[in-house]
Amino acid sequence: MKNIHNRLLIVFLVLFVGVYSCDDFDDPNLDFSNSLPQYVEFRVDNASQLRLVGIEGGEVATVVRMREVQDSDITISYAVTGDFATTGSVVIPQGSLTASLSVTIPEDNIVGTGGTATLALTEVDNGLDIGRGGPQSGLSFVELPVSWVDDLKAITFSSSLTRQVNVETNESGLDTLRFFVRTVNPSDTTTVAADADISVNFTISGDLTAGVDYTLLTPSPIVIDAETSQDTIAIVMANTFDNLTADTQRDFVIELNSFTGGDAETSLATGQTFTQEFLDDTKVFSFSSDTLYVDSAMIQLDPIIVTDISLAGELVADASVTTFNFSASLRNPSNLPVAFSPGESSRPFRIEARVSDFGFSATNMVADTTYHSVVMSGINTVNGDAEVSVSTTADRFVIGVIDPPMN
Repeated sequence: MKNIHNRLLIVFLVLFVGVYSCDDFDDPNLDFSNSLPQYVEFRVDNASQLRLVGIEGGEVATVVRMREVQDSDITISYAVTGDFATTGSVVIPQGSLTASLSVTIPEDNIVGTGGTATLALTEVDNGLDIGRGGPQSGLSFVELPVSWVDDLKAITFSSSLTRQVNVETNESGLDTLRFFVRTVNPSDTTTVAADADISVNFTISGDLTAGVDYTLLTPSPIVIDAETSQDTIAIVMANTFDNLTADTQRDFVIELNSFTGGDAETSLATGQTFTQEFLDDTKVFSFSSDTLYVDSAMIQLDPIIVTDISLAGELVADASVTTFNFSASLRNPSNLPVAFSPGESSRPFRIEARVSDFGFSATNMVADTTYHSVVMSGINTVNGDAEVSVSTTADRFVIGVIDPPMN
């Protein structure tokens, strides 16, 4: 009976304390029936989104988001303070969770070190909070730092090459040469639009003659218009540029040397000289092999020597047949002269001759010291190309004796 009374007393005390606690201990943070209000914040998914980095005159962009879809449009106001100031707003449409926000960094046309500012969410409608737990809670990104650099513009050739080699082409002449001149960011060579018209002056020098070897289609200066980043220097080579005369190397040099217009952030990059190098389209020919050795034991028999060799060189561009002749009394003269048709660069032919035809005999040969040669004697220049020549180091086909004759 005593145990029953004790248990009843314990139950009564628990109920009394519970009622007293509910009446006298009121902590809203422990009232789970009321969740925190919906809120907006900047979306920051990685470290690169913690700071907005741009270039003067360009835009920086970020995203504003909510956590739950609302049944109406949500308007969020923002403000930029710092080296420039502006305000605005974006709208998260009904049924969406995000809205893009972009800010244009103003152009000041003054060479400096860029600038900094802060982009902050300032107001939101429909009873939402700015940031989880309010803008001062530190639980959301409601401010982002902004930084930018000057939009410096360097005038350069579009190609980083400073020299290019061309060989004379055929009688149709070279294509139009085009030199692209553009404005770039000097730090990373990305294209940057001009803020105002830029007149770029250039000069041409070298070994070619204007009006004879080439025609300039775009005289100096060329103009890179405002809000664009490029213009072109165009030059047409004359049909007479390729000739049949053996010429030395010729250079065509174009240089960007000054400009007017633009703004204080515009400059001419250093070393803006481009050389187009023209090499003569000479065609040097030589034998494909240089020696045929004859066993001395064969000399007394005076055999007919038959061997196939070829002449090879650069492509013959002459419109007519180019022919080669040799000094030798051959058994098959129909193989000579060796004739190249236009567009050919190699042609085989056959040598047929007796040993005695080349002056060999058992009485006049000393092993490995005396040779007789089949030598290119020249080029038949009838309708020939003066730029075709014979190699000075491989201009002969040698017939040599391996061992002295046995007497």
